[in-house]
Order: sequence, then C-alpha cells, then structure tokens
Amino acid sequence: MPNKPVISVIIPAYNEEKYIAETLKSVLEQDFKKPYEVIVVDNASTDKTSEIAESFKKVRVVFESHKGVTWAREKGFKESKAEILAYLDADSLATPNWLSVIYKTFRENPELIALSGLVYFYDWQSDFIGQFLANLFERRLVIEADRLIRKTLRKAEFLWGANFAVRKEALKQAGGFNKNIKFYGEDTELSLRLAKVGKMKFVREMVVYTSARRFKEGRFSNSLVHFAGYLKELFFTTPLESKGKRKKIFSFRRYIFKESLKDKKLSFEAVKKLGRFRKKRNR
Repeated sequence: MPNKPVISVIIPAYNEEKYIAETLKSVLEQDFKKPYEVIVVDNASTDKTSEIAESFKKVRVVFESHKGVTWAREKGFKESKAEILAYLDADSLATPNWLSVIYKTFRENPELIALSGLVYFYDWQSDFIGQFLANLFERRLVIEADRLIRKTLRKAEFLWGANFAVRKEALKQAGGFNKNIKFYGEDTELSLRLAKVGKMKFVREMVVYTSARRFKEGRFSNSLVHFAGYLKELFFTTPLESKGKRKKIFSFRRYIFKESLKDKKLSFEAVKKLGRFRKKRNR
C-alpha cells in the first residue's frame, strides 16, 4: 500500500467551531514530506465543528456520540491507519516541524514507544494571575518540576494530553485509553500504563501552542483542582473525580498577541513567524 500514512494525527473535538480551522491549518501545512492522515473525532458537537473540518479535503471526520475526551481519543485510535499516532487538541496549534520531530525521534530511537513535548499558552495575558500561570509554563518550571518529581519517585515520563505521540502497537498493549476517567488525569494515567510497555521520552523540540481557556474559567481554583488530580494519579494511580465543572518572556508574549487574530485565536501564520523570531533570539 504505497500511500499508507506513516503518522495519524488525531484531533478530538467538541464544539470547537471557533478554533478547529486554525488547528487544521497548522497540521496540514507541516514541513513533513512523508504521507500522513488527519482525523478529527467529532465528540457529539452541536455546532459547526464537523462541517468546518469536512471543508478541508485532506481531513477525515469520524463521529463519537459518547462524550468524553478518552472516548474520542479511543475512537481515533481505532480509526487510524498509521503505526504512529500523534494527538493534538482542537484548540491547539502545532509548530511547522511538529510531525518531523516526532517521526525523526521515533526513527532514530526504535526503543521509544511514546513522546511528549512542550506546551505553551497563547491566550492568557489579560490579568496578573494569567500571566503568572502562563509564565510557569513559558519558563518550563511546571514541566521541569514534574520531571524532577517523577525521577525522584522513579515514575514514568509524563504525557501532556495536548501534545503527545505513541506507537500504535504500544497503545494497544497498554489497553488503549481508560474511558472510565470522566474528569481529569487521563494523560497521567495513560503514561503510567505505557511505562509498563516500554520507554517514553520528553522532547523539547516537539512544541504546541494551546488555549488556556479551561484554566481561565476557574482561575487558581481550577488550577489547584488539576494539580490535586495530578498528585492523586501520580501517588495513588487513580483519577480525581468531580461532580461539577470545575522581561524577554513578556516581550515574547506580546509579540504573540500582536500576531493574533482579532478574537485572540493565534493564526498559523503567527506561529510560523514566531518560530523564526525565537531562532533569531537564540543566535
């Protein structure tokens, strides 16, 4: 099968009509030259998410009526044709070399079964709290602290749900996604199970920009709930349940927003300019 994709990009989406187009543009305009497929899993949306996704000729839309990100990710897993699965949220933007980094890392390290990378927020600068939390990620403090904790506890590398890739066979051996998790921790729980199958790696060059809207809804309280869920998963391997909804860096962030769309969604063109901007700063 000459045109068989080497990577399946899977994007779960629930009512993402405001974001999905830019997300798909970022995925379809990659510098990756090998064949890959893009699957959008419409998770019972009531807006125009599927209609917008279907307007892209190279995108395949499938439907999962049972609401929940783990259900949607599992559906994408079952529908995929490639041996490498790359997961991205429907309000996120992949940098132009995202797939190239994933493919190269897997090819050069056959012992690896899963990868995860950096996640930056692009729409949280309106208040002090937002700037503080966003810059914890911008400066990689959250990520490095997590890696230190895991190393100390001899736990597996963490897979960020907004930015990870996994070998299909390894995911199958791990039992797929845990569809019983309804609130938080599906990525932490999955990383712990995948660790029993093989080796995972955190790749700094594997970068995604995502929306902070879910954190913004609850400010610190929402962040604390997520942190509590993370700790519960890490130490007790069971998810946290919830009955309800729960200077250079600053100039760098200002540059992001100057290139943003009027409704504060970051366009793919801005991401490409952003990549060039960062390279110049690092010279």
